[in-house]
Amino acid sequence: MNDLQNIAAFLKGITTFSDEEINDFMVIGKKIELAKGAFFISEGQICKSFAFIHSGTFSFIISTDDGEHVKDFSGNNKFITSYSSFITQTTSQIFIRAEEKAILTQWSYDTYQQLIHSSENWKQFALKIANYLYLRKEKREISLLTETAGQRYLNMLKEFPHIIQHVPQYLIASYLGIKPQSLSRIRNKMANSPKLT
Repeated sequence: MNDLQNIAAFLKGITTFSDEEINDFMVIGKKIELAKGAFFISEGQICKSFAFIHSGTFSFIISTDDGEHVKDFSGNNKFITSYSSFITQTTSQIFIRAEEKAILTQWSYDTYQQLIHSSENWKQFALKIANYLYLRKEKREISLLTETAGQRYLNMLKEFPHIIQHVPQYLIASYLGIKPQSLSRIRNKMANSPKLT
């Protein structure tokens, strides 16, 4: 599928959008490219847009005095935004960085507001995205408390099968809640034990 077909398929998977609604939405989107290392949103900025990722891998990062901590990843055929900042129009506590060259279609906050007031389908879209993000957050919190690092690593590979080619090991380790040395041991153990993978 091409880029527009991917957006349409994603939207139709959420609710019963008409072809006219989808076409109108895509017409007002702006295609952008981000270089590796560029930011979709920087810490301390107000997030004024959301985007659909056609290609690329992104890290959601919280910066503290002791370094970068990865909250999440995102990749192809998903929407991306700094959600809390976007919804409340307050400064973002996270930054979102492209870990490889990325191509996206972007829409503004004002467009989002117009959409959700334009039809029941867009209200359902907003509700389902919010529910998805909440459930994802809860699932990650439970995973960090109940699963081993090895289990979390395997789950990550299922969701992001190509991530180890695009994201530095220290960021993957941060996402898993372990040290880079521990990640190396997990990868070595799995490489030598095919049944574990």
